[in-house]
Amino acid sequence: MELIYHGSESLVYKHENKLFKFRQSKSYRLPELDKKLREKRTSKEIRILEKLAENKVTVPVVLEQKEIRQFIQELEKLQSSEDEKDIKSQKITETAKITEAEIITKDEKDTKSQKLTEAEIIIEEEKDTDAQKNNNEKSLEKQPIEEKLNKNLNLANQNSPVKLKKHVDTFQARLNSTIAMSYIHGTPLSKKLLSNTCSKNTLIELGNVLSIIHEIGIIHGDITPSNVILREEQVFVIDFGLSYFSFRLEDRAVDVWMFEKILRSLYSNCKIIDDLCDKPLIDHFLDGYLQNLSSHENFLSKLSEVRERGRKIGC
Repeated sequence: MELIYHGSESLVYKHENKLFKFRQSKSYRLPELDKKLREKRTSKEIRILEKLAENKVTVPVVLEQKEIRQFIQELEKLQSSEDEKDIKSQKITETAKITEAEIITKDEKDTKSQKLTEAEIIIEEEKDTDAQKNNNEKSLEKQPIEEKLNKNLNLANQNSPVKLKKHVDTFQARLNSTIAMSYIHGTPLSKKLLSNTCSKNTLIELGNVLSIIHEIGIIHGDITPSNVILREEQVFVIDFGLSYFSFRLEDRAVDVWMFEKILRSLYSNCKIIDDLCDKPLIDHFLDGYLQNLSSHENFLSKLSEVRERGRKIGC
């Protein structure tokens, strides 16, 4: 089992030809709210993937729950092993702090003993020295070592980093926060674009696929070249973690505009291998997207409106 992605919301593990996306708990959220949010988002992503698969869209296939059960059992073994390592490391650190505190205490005691010895010599030589001063110095010698050790340990603990308490997940909570899906072998579109080996037909096909996704009533929410996998002549769209159900023209236009914005900002210098006219990348994409639309004018008008709003706010 290999951890291939560690995001702010989820961990993605690869095992053989399977992917497991696990939404991890957040210590800053109330446990009950955290559990509900994770389960709700996971359930929605599964429904979206299943609906897309029913409509023959090239996306990862959701696997049976028994695959998730096996994965969680393996994950718990791994985390148990990591927890044992953390405990051992913590014990070593605490032992080192105690040893350091003892050394500091011993050094202080030796220093005070030396000072007391010098004071006693002076007292012996000067018989007229005030007796009360001698008594005060002797009382310092009797100060218990334990008190100093505790003081040093308290200082050491104050300097230790404070760790947030993690939520303790039940097996069922992990089960409801995990998706098992097929692993898509292929090349990310981002890599093809950066190496100038992408064809215009690939972008046309991607536009066609996204328009089908929109026609089904699903907005991707994070359509980027990194979330598109190319395998032979097929275009696969992945990572529907931010997706939602909507038929609104506004939402479709924003989805396309976000993809256009990324192409213009990160891939503006990339070339298409079979494009003699050197058209912008987004134009090839839109050629494919508009193929399935009954009304081009309505969509293009809304896209133009979204672009204008983006320019006004500096996007």
